[in-house]
Amino acid sequence: MPLFGKGPTTASKQPPVELVGASSLGPLLLVGSKALLVSCVDTEQADLACAAIDCGFLLAVGSLSAVVVRDGNRAGKLDALVDPLMQLGLGHIALEMIFNGVLLDRLKPGNNYKLTPDLWVHHIAALGCGVFTVLSGNAMGGDSSTARKFVMQGCRMAATECTAGLPISFSQA
Repeated sequence: MPLFGKGPTTASKQPPVELVGASSLGPLLLVGSKALLVSCVDTEQADLACAAIDCGFLLAVGSLSAVVVRDGNRAGKLDALVDPLMQLGLGHIALEMIFNGVLLDRLKPGNNYKLTPDLWVHHIAALGCGVFTVLSGNAMGGDSSTARKFVMQGCRMAATECTAGLPISFSQA
């Protein structure tokens, strides 16, 4: 009997994933810090500031997602991180569209950092896929191991965001 809590939770005992939860605060803090940084730099540097913040966040969430996916294929000890990672990833994608696509031009008119049509498609598709995996996994009965495996696909998609840091870095170089 563990000293604290009910002990380890297996994949078959996990509750349904929430789209918005405590981890949704992370992307909000990121947008706030991005807005503060962008307001403090010259217009010419706004694109580098946004890209650097987004790159760091994507690499962190993507790397953690990759670790959870790798562990999920073994013991599933890190299953509890699926919910926060999905909330972080989905929140980041949604708020990145709002900030980079709408608010940045108002904050720093004349900046060079724009969401091109292909990036709009990428963000909308990623958000749609993430929401679909969460809602579909929950519809399967959220606490079943099949549903958790389905939601784990969302984590796999987040893990692919690790590679998003490379194009951002190369475009800034």
